[in-house]
Amino acid sequence: MKPVVLALALAASASTQPCEHVTVTAAAFVPSFAPLGQFVEQNLGLSDTTVTVEYIYANYPGRDNPERIRNFIRHAYRNWGTTHVLLGGDDDILPCRKGWVDASHIVPAIRDTVPTDLYFADLDGDWDRDGDGVFGEVEDSVDLYPDVHVGRAPVTYVSSADRFVAKFLAYCGNPNAAYLRNVLLTGFDISRSPPVYGEVTMELYDSIYVPASMKPAAKVYDSHTGNHRTAVLDALNAGQHIYIQWDHGNTDAYGCGWENHNWTLGSADVQNLTNGPNHTIFIALGCLTGHFDGMDCILGYALGAPNGGAVAGIGNSRFGVVDAYSPQRKYAAMMVEGFVRSLFGHSGPGSLEDYTASRALAAPFADTNLLSR
Repeated sequence: MKPVVLALALAASASTQPCEHVTVTAAAFVPSFAPLGQFVEQNLGLSDTTVTVEYIYANYPGRDNPERIRNFIRHAYRNWGTTHVLLGGDDDILPCRKGWVDASHIVPAIRDTVPTDLYFADLDGDWDRDGDGVFGEVEDSVDLYPDVHVGRAPVTYVSSADRFVAKFLAYCGNPNAAYLRNVLLTGFDISRSPPVYGEVTMELYDSIYVPASMKPAAKVYDSHTGNHRTAVLDALNAGQHIYIQWDHGNTDAYGCGWENHNWTLGSADVQNLTNGPNHTIFIALGCLTGHFDGMDCILGYALGAPNGGAVAGIGNSRFGVVDAYSPQRKYAAMMVEGFVRSLFGHSGPGSLEDYTASRALAAPFADTNLLSR
């Protein structure tokens, strides 16, 4: 599983040291991200700067542009005290690195490369120890522990960068907003034979992780009557801080009763949400919902919604595999649960650290059959 974006980050002007927060973006987007950097410095007390990819490509070595960006981040980490990095652009603005996944033990077997911005966060080695041009193999001895917190704003146009920053400021600028106590748990049947029921996972989350201050949680389950698609849309438009989707998915679909009813939220549905300024963190188990490389994915549409939608989110850039006998604890589910546990562990807005915590939790299991993405 590749969590694609989190909206908590950075920006300002270049070369101030130390720089705990750094935005890496194209020169055309620097004015768009400037207000975000000012907020970070004035409200979080963290020094901030912006460095353009044009400058990085001209001044840092590497076999390709992703390696040049990573070498810059490594320099900033070692010399500027950088702890947080925002990649301010979609993959056509800031290229991603694809890492190798070997999940031969599942059916159907998966042996392929998948995009992962963890490459920009885990700064040990070069991810290609054997020099074969395939990154992230077991023989490359990648430790997978993030050294810096990295998020991506998948924007392609100045207008979408402006919208991303406006949502960030609205979200972080009102840490006592009443809607931050709202959570939407949606659990649907992923498989009937063998039985894998999302409702079971959502009830687990509700009993262990959702704090008393956020109860009762809004819930939409396959065991409920009525149209689940309509119920999820109505709940999102009412204003949710956190939305957890536990169902199938696709590049243009969040399942909300896929197996039993063929019900989904489509790209137009999330782009037309009207919950602003009560913007939501989207957490999705569904396959391909975060397929940001080479195309627009449904998470990107949620982030780009002009009148609401998402302020941040995670989603699978490829397949979100679960295990029939331990659906809450194996494969993609481990990282979703890790993020949920961290996110509910404190009050107020979510942070980039919540996402990094889930990555670190999964790292020890990456070369085992406990975690496949």
